[in-house]
Amino acid sequence: MNDFLRTAPYQLLVMDARENSGRLSAQVRAMLGHDFRQGVPAFDTISQALSLSPPTLRRKLRREGTTFQALKDAARCEAARLALDRQDWSIETVALQLGFTDPSAFHRAFRKWTGQTPGQYRNARRRRGQ
Repeated sequence: MNDFLRTAPYQLLVMDARENSGRLSAQVRAMLGHDFRQGVPAFDTISQALSLSPPTLRRKLRREGTTFQALKDAARCEAARLALDRQDWSIETVALQLGFTDPSAFHRAFRKWTGQTPGQYRNARRRRGQ
């Protein structure tokens, strides 16, 4: 909880207030952030920070047409894409930065999210000149 709270103010400040203004899913996305080196904030931690019970948070996200898992996957996917643009980082380093302990798990997750392996994504970005 302390790790989450240490970065939460920054994440809330950088959240675009115009985008999805007032939507709970936007707040959850901001709380998830892009730094997953210490892992992903737990659902219970986020519900507690929002002063909502876990079932209430789940229900409200469902009303907005999403789930915590979908928001978490989108945040990690976006962070992965940004990290893969860093040519000085190996794919294994990117995996570790995203909190994956096994690079093969990162490969599987990235392929599920994008339909490409991290290497294919990086090569395509390089060919297009980013």
